Amino acid sequence: MNHNLEHLNHRFQLMEVTNKIPLFCGFILLVLIICPLVTAYDDRAVQYYDEGNNFVSIGQFTEAVASYDKAIAINPDYVEAWTGRGAALHYLNRYTEAVASYDKAIAINPNIAEAWTVRGAALHYLNRYTEAVASYDKAIAINPDDVEAWSWRGAALIDVNRDTEAVASCDKAIAINPNFAEAWNNRGLALAKLGRYTEAVASYDKAIVINPDNFEAWTGRGAALSYVNRDTEAVASYDRAIAINPNFAMAWYNRGLSLGILDRYTEAVASYDKAIAINPDYVEAWNNRGAALSYVNRYTEAVASYDKAIAINPNFAMVWTGKGKALYGLGRYDEALAAYNKALELDPNNAYAQENRKIALQQQNQGQRPSATPIQQKPPTTPLPQQTKQQTQTTPLWYFLFGISAILMIVIVALYFRKHGKKSTGKNVQYIPPVSTSLFCINCGTRDDTGSRFCTVCGGHLDAKSISGTVIKPDVGYDHSKEDLPKKGQ
Repeated sequence: MNHNLEHLNHRFQLMEVTNKIPLFCGFILLVLIICPLVTAYDDRAVQYYDEGNNFVSIGQFTEAVASYDKAIAINPDYVEAWTGRGAALHYLNRYTEAVASYDKAIAINPNIAEAWTVRGAALHYLNRYTEAVASYDKAIAINPDDVEAWSWRGAALIDVNRDTEAVASCDKAIAINPNFAEAWNNRGLALAKLGRYTEAVASYDKAIVINPDNFEAWTGRGAALSYVNRDTEAVASYDRAIAINPNFAMAWYNRGLSLGILDRYTEAVASYDKAIAINPDYVEAWNNRGAALSYVNRYTEAVASYDKAIAINPNFAMVWTGKGKALYGLGRYDEALAAYNKALELDPNNAYAQENRKIALQQQNQGQRPSATPIQQKPPTTPLPQQTKQQTQTTPLWYFLFGISAILMIVIVALYFRKHGKKSTGKNVQYIPPVSTSLFCINCGTRDDTGSRFCTVCGGHLDAKSISGTVIKPDVGYDHSKEDLPKKGQ
């Protein structure tokens, strides 16, 4: 009889497990429903990111920013979307916002060299050169073979007058990629600032061999040639740059300087006019145009040109000196003296103004020709960052969540069977029985351990209560096929 009671408990434990099966099935169904929804939601972020990249590729940068914003709204930790957004803002000349976007990407993953590199480029455009160098250094620490970081670092070092370091930085870039024309450009510029003009020309020549249409190299080469008095070659170099990019005002300006040194003043004026047409506020072009006009005795036009320069920058001492010379050429000595006085007020050490003021006082026409030397060209504009790379392929979120769910389900089932028993491979199911079982009368409460179904005191039905407290209601779950158990209703 005790064996039958143990078998009874085993069956009820089996029923408990069976009742939990729908719960497990429901859990799995929930995972199968939710995971595809989450995956689809994440896929929308990738789609918006790809859309942003496509807009960048066709030059629609405002639309690109909007697409990247949508991707970030779905996935705020989307590093590639933050980096791409920064690049699009960079193309829109919204450099402060670009830096903020790159900072977001770096906060999520500080080990992405590309984010540090393009951040440095944006800081460079904001004239925050020291910070730009620091950003490039971060990129190089992560990826020592980042050729753009080494080259752009060289350009930033030029801006803080660390020209020797700039040459070394460009040399690093060239060692990594000898065909990186931009590094040769920046190296030429740094060498020119160091007064190593012949080496600078050779460096620009390297850039031009790699890319014959590199107008920055042609322009820089022209400036370096002018410094070593090879102005005819310089003019030819500027002409080549202008053929590539006719809207580059500085090329026209420097070409005018070289033409002036060659005493080709009328051509110089025409070249300055081109620069001014591109940039009407180009004060140096207005000033040098006035000087070239004075050399061909077109003093009235020269005075007008100087007046334009003064309207743009009234504190430019050289302009007042040149205007004084033009006024003297017109015989307007009082006005010439006033102009020289203004020049000396702004620059008391202006020897040219001092000397010409004496001449004006003596009403003698002994004005001397001002030197015409090409301006030292600013470091080349750091190119806009390349389009951010496509997001690296990763395991879809769906597979990850499904795997986690499956593992959790297996662990739960294993723990349950570890506690309550284990299933055999045979036909019958067997479980570990409770420690002991006692029966109690539902009428009088008398305990009965005889194994009977009925109370020996009052004849009432007995309830089975295990030590665990599980109550088995009468006539439920018993195996009535056993002959030694009373029939139902007996």
